[in-house]
Amino acid sequence: MQYKYITGVSLLLYIGVMIILNIATPDRDFSEAENRKLEQAPSFSFSELFAGSYTMNFERYIADQFAMKDFWIGVKSGFEKVIGKKDYNGVYMGKDGYLLQAFKEPDKESLQIKLEALNSFAASFPDLNKYLMLVPNSVEILSNKLPPFAQAASEREWQERVGESLDKNIRFVDVYDILNTKKNEYIYYKTDHHWTTKAAFYAYQEFIKASGETPHVQSYFNVERVTDNFYGSLYSKSGLKHLSPDSIEIYVPKKKEKYKVEYFDEEENGNSKVSHSLYNMKKTAQKDKYALFLDGNHALIKISTNNPGVKKLLVIKDSYANCFIPFLTGHYSEIFVVDLRYYGGNLTELIRNNFIQDSLILYNINTFFEDASVETILDFIELDTLDPAVEAQTYNYKEFFKQDVFMGDSITDAIACYGLVEQQNVCAQIGINIDEAAAQVNNIKIANPRNIYLLYGVNDMDDRTPAEWFVEQYRVLVRNVKNRFPNANIYVQSVLPVDTTLEQRNPHFNNKHINKCNAGLLKMAEEEKVKFLNIAILLNESNKNLYESDGTHLKAPFYNLWFNYLINHLGIV
Repeated sequence: MQYKYITGVSLLLYIGVMIILNIATPDRDFSEAENRKLEQAPSFSFSELFAGSYTMNFERYIADQFAMKDFWIGVKSGFEKVIGKKDYNGVYMGKDGYLLQAFKEPDKESLQIKLEALNSFAASFPDLNKYLMLVPNSVEILSNKLPPFAQAASEREWQERVGESLDKNIRFVDVYDILNTKKNEYIYYKTDHHWTTKAAFYAYQEFIKASGETPHVQSYFNVERVTDNFYGSLYSKSGLKHLSPDSIEIYVPKKKEKYKVEYFDEEENGNSKVSHSLYNMKKTAQKDKYALFLDGNHALIKISTNNPGVKKLLVIKDSYANCFIPFLTGHYSEIFVVDLRYYGGNLTELIRNNFIQDSLILYNINTFFEDASVETILDFIELDTLDPAVEAQTYNYKEFFKQDVFMGDSITDAIACYGLVEQQNVCAQIGINIDEAAAQVNNIKIANPRNIYLLYGVNDMDDRTPAEWFVEQYRVLVRNVKNRFPNANIYVQSVLPVDTTLEQRNPHFNNKHINKCNAGLLKMAEEEKVKFLNIAILLNESNKNLYESDGTHLKAPFYNLWFNYLINHLGIV
């Protein structure tokens, strides 16, 4: 009887102490041990209470904010290790000190939604080179290190199902075989769910080969070890202690490269945070040392390199890509990095306004199947970027543009033919090539033009003519205009896309080459400190009827669309 009394009092004391501790302990926003954001107290409402969502959210909140949670997880795992258990909170204790996260078969309905979203993304950008890389986790490649009787579904089987279900315009970059052949090397961390930089290097080589280029070999880089004391996410999740830490390496090109890394979700002095390194070495002093790659996860990052080319890449990713992306700087002039878990922007504008030619969707297999953000990719795509009300407006163009000059080829020449502006406001020639355009500057009739709009390229877009040559000839024109009219605002306008029917009739006239030229023009305009206008966004699948039968020239309604765009989007009055 006395024993039961002591037990009951002890239990009540324990409950009381834990209640007091939970009340006294402030809520945490982030768990260093688990390397994730913690659930916060949900707002109460009767509608959510009756729907059951409030109770569910409150349970998650209590589980995340429970006092001394990390201590109790350690106690639980230590006891389970003593009794010989192999599974610790979904993590297996494998051979050679490896912690391996179990893989569960994905929900088929959720997977179908993801596949439909990816295929719709592909259809929305027919001129974009699209790649998908799903990286197997250590539990698949290092399955020989699993403890006896451990049960894990086959990642390879589900990876192949995804590959077979993709739109034919998405190229699946399979890195399973290369990682499997390197399984005896240090390609996965022992205490973390990520792959190592060495594994990312092997995958980088596969991606670059798939894109039609030659990857760098390992001797191109200096391999530097930046820490020997990394305990990762699986160490925290399992609660296991007394394990050997991991080391982290970075691959630094022996040939010096320059970077400008812009973090658009962080500000410094009123502007986006800027770094000139791909690595934040301060992170090596923190728990999550893997965050040294690109400063961890961000909504949108732009990496500008000193690569002389004009190729641009969009990476839609999870954290596996963070140590992979630094290998790409030698192949792209700009790399845009989007994490859908935090992104709130417009992918359509991002791709079109920056003339991005390549896209890579990179996820590890576990995250790809578990993370619902992949399903939302279509939420960031805008199929119709034009406001119908703007299209329908009419203005007195002659009055608006009376101090402006439009320079160009036959597309520009039609402006005066349609009577939109006076003849003196147009300086254009049918059939002119870009290397002849500089001589046109002397034909400008407006004495002190306010704005000068340049639009060339309809006669230069054969893809057998190098884009680099076109851009440099355009640069000559821009400099001539600047020298002749130093007070004028100069606008370089993008080359307009051609109709897809022309691409089919003459493959040498194609929008991929036009996008490459436009990417070069955008970069050139920035270098020459003149403005760039992406009027290519005015043409899309919904208004193909604006093309003349030749597939390059435009009908009269396009010119209203074009001029309205200038007036509304630039505020020209």
